[in-house]
Amino acid sequence: MQPTRLVPNPQRHNKRGTAVVRTLALAALAALSTAPAANGAVRAHQLRLASTMFAAQVGSTPTGASVYAGAIVDPRLGHGAAVYSTNGTTAVRVTFHEYLPLGSINGTGRITVVPGTAGGPAPFTGELTVTGGTGQYSNAHGKLSATGTVDSTGMTTATINGAVTY
Repeated sequence: MQPTRLVPNPQRHNKRGTAVVRTLALAALAALSTAPAANGAVRAHQLRLASTMFAAQVGSTPTGASVYAGAIVDPRLGHGAAVYSTNGTTAVRVTFHEYLPLGSINGTGRITVVPGTAGGPAPFTGELTVTGGTGQYSNAHGKLSATGTVDSTGMTTATINGAVTY
């Protein structure tokens, strides 16, 4: 039996073949590195709101803000609760939190209140910015418009429309 001779440094590929293999390997690596991101990427959802809110003033804070709590109804979101605070009389800053069956949304905004006549309801309009959320609405953001009235007892009725992306 003849012993096998090992040849030192046999030529396996020519230079062109090595470059082709290297290029294919880099292309495969790039494809693999982006595949999990594409498969695991979370698509953003957009939700159109058409909510009606009924709330009453339940207190005030030491800084002079009024605190309201109430119910919110939306054909897409379902029934939930709303808590918000306001600061100001006619140019009003608002902070809100809406608790819904699948999560919550929160944010800030500004509304303008027109004083009512002879104790009548005071109409308001304004813009709200959704800055966050929980549950299904985690990382929510969007713009909403609000129109409604506040009566002399602090009872608020509002319509809230707009879009939220989450």
